[in-house]
Amino acid sequence: MADLTDTETPQGITAVLHQHEMEFPDRPDYLLVLDAVRDPGNVGTILRTASAAGVNAVLIAPETADPFSPKVLRAGMGAQLKLPVSQCSWEKISSLIHAQSGMKTLLADSGDGTSLWEENLTKAIALIVSNEASGPSPSARDLADRIITIPMPGSCESLNAAIAASLLMYEVVRQRR
Repeated sequence: MADLTDTETPQGITAVLHQHEMEFPDRPDYLLVLDAVRDPGNVGTILRTASAAGVNAVLIAPETADPFSPKVLRAGMGAQLKLPVSQCSWEKISSLIHAQSGMKTLLADSGDGTSLWEENLTKAIALIVSNEASGPSPSARDLADRIITIPMPGSCESLNAAIAASLLMYEVVRQRR
């Protein structure tokens, strides 16, 4: 078992399955884009939260951890099996978003922008969450219609990507209730 797994203390269960990609929804109104989020634990946590928060689909941009790697699957607790998750080029991400009538693309950044509490998140949106160490990529910035921020009155410069994504996704849930 130790030779088959990549954990120090495997649970004693392994499986080899065909990867089945879920279909992209017909008319999504709540998409999440992961921009170079490299930490597998963060990606898994974000996918698990996206599933819980009712995100329609997650688009995985280049340089993001493989959403189907063992560490991401563990951290995501299988969310990848319930939620459409697709690894895409920036061109494909752009085409999928722009194919949705009226969809607004919001880039989360720790710099200047509109507070997530002041942004209307009840309409069709695509949220872009980036790597906390290097911030948004030029491709993410080019795709964004607006920049939103999470107010941080304390002394931190940024939040962990998974925490930031969770706060953003649940503000969408709150506003749409």
